[in-house]
Amino acid sequence: MFSQIIVQTRTKTIRFKAEIHKNLSPAAFNLHPDDFYIHLGKAIPECPHFEIEILAPPAKTLAPWGRKHLHVSCENRPFICWPHRIPDEETAVVLTKVWCIGVAFTIETGTDFNQIFEEAEKDSEKFVRIMKEKHGIEIFAETQTEHC
Repeated sequence: MFSQIIVQTRTKTIRFKAEIHKNLSPAAFNLHPDDFYIHLGKAIPECPHFEIEILAPPAKTLAPWGRKHLHVSCENRPFICWPHRIPDEETAVVLTKVWCIGVAFTIETGTDFNQIFEEAEKDSEKFVRIMKEKHGIEIFAETQTEHC
């Protein structure tokens, strides 16, 4: 599944594109089970598990703001850094939206979006609302498709 999200800040528009990968076993994970999941999340996620690869903008253009929230696979592909289970496509889409809005905030302000995520008590809906109401950052358009 592919997700395209356009985020509008007070000063710019940022276009994101992601591929959501469904994994049925840890052997299929793009991010290494030991080096990523056990090291950062303390456990290998139960399957099915979804991983979110960022296709655009290129990871190098997100530096240094967005790279903190990316983890690069052994094949040098950037994935959202979330070392916990993502059980379904719906959760993966929500996480992708939160990540895109958050990275746009970090690019706009230079502040790590985790501060706002903590303020929102790690609640995705509350985070999106705070970003819109307090910071003028919101999703302008989005699409999800099966093919690129």
